[in-house]
Amino acid sequence: MSVPLGSPLVFWMLAALGAAAIALALWGWWGDRARGRARCPRCWYDLSALRPDAPPACPECGWHSRDRRDLFRTRRRRWAVALGLTLAAAAMAWPLGRTIVRAFTPLWTVTFRTVIPGGGGYEVLLLDASGADAPPVGMPRMVRVLHRGRTVFQMAGAYFEVGGQYGPPPGWPGAAPPAPGAPQRIGLGDDVTGDGRPDLVLVMLTGGSGGMSRQYIFTLDNASTAPTLEPESVIPFPGWFEDVNADHAPEFFAFDSTFAYRWTSGAASPRPRVILRCIDGAWVGAPDLMRRPAPTEAELAAWIAEDRTPPDPTPADPGAGSFEHWAPRPLRRALDLVYSGHRDLALRYLRDVWPDRFAGQRQQRLAEFQALFSASPFANELEALQHPPRP
Repeated sequence: MSVPLGSPLVFWMLAALGAAAIALALWGWWGDRARGRARCPRCWYDLSALRPDAPPACPECGWHSRDRRDLFRTRRRRWAVALGLTLAAAAMAWPLGRTIVRAFTPLWTVTFRTVIPGGGGYEVLLLDASGADAPPVGMPRMVRVLHRGRTVFQMAGAYFEVGGQYGPPPGWPGAAPPAPGAPQRIGLGDDVTGDGRPDLVLVMLTGGSGGMSRQYIFTLDNASTAPTLEPESVIPFPGWFEDVNADHAPEFFAFDSTFAYRWTSGAASPRPRVILRCIDGAWVGAPDLMRRPAPTEAELAAWIAEDRTPPDPTPADPGAGSFEHWAPRPLRRALDLVYSGHRDLALRYLRDVWPDRFAGQRQQRLAEFQALFSASPFANELEALQHPPRP
């Protein structure tokens, strides 16, 4: 496993090496003082047995001195001093070199640049941290908005996209292919909120397996020569924009992750969609656009017959008979019923489709299913969706 040179681990390793090197140098210079012992300053033979009136001569190497004070000199280990200072200098070389490199090398590298159409002088940059330095963990990228060359907004994060996704992402299950000439991104000078002013949408993605993201929406005024970037709203959910009712004001399909990782693995977790519309800058649920006709009794019976029997485990797939393997499709069907206005029918479907193999879990699981709706960030919208609209 490789360790980045700018990581805290490398810093503390170099700090420990520097401290040990300085300790070695100090020991080499002052670590062996006489402390009242008479010693030969050439070979350091112990001369403590010499009489005070005897001439200071070493019987070991023959050294002679005229000054008895030479016998009490501190022993200097010059090799230790040299080695310690060399190691200390080496430990300081990397941080000092990084500081010099950072002084002449930009910390962030531009990886994407786009100009907002319609004039106004707005430009959006995506940047990655350069190899010379590393930002805080989990924040290796940055989005920056310029107005006529001057930074008016910037934010660090895991991943960024410029403009919101318009329509389902390519390859989304059940999504129709985009019409010829249909936009891929929205919010690059488009009016997203329906107030008649151009907007800028910046999407911050966490990079996690759940695909979580936030949509930051700013209002622009391309006719002004001064920066007019104003934060208007935040949609704290992943999803996409789409004009559902053809009123030229796009709605937002938000994913509800309340049931993720509950009965299934993360990859198989259902994330039902909630349609939001912008009203006075706030994105609120649109139950009228989410409501769909209930399936017929024949369709419901076909679902139950198809989903009731879980597969048996096999040597190739020993987990095939588990609850977590069986649950994704029934849970997804039940949530589709709830999120289209048919909660009672969803509960009936789950009771009828529940296999005898998991009968012991049914009461607890169904109670959990009903309780989780109150924990959803869209609990009010879902409750309103279950009641028929007033004439």
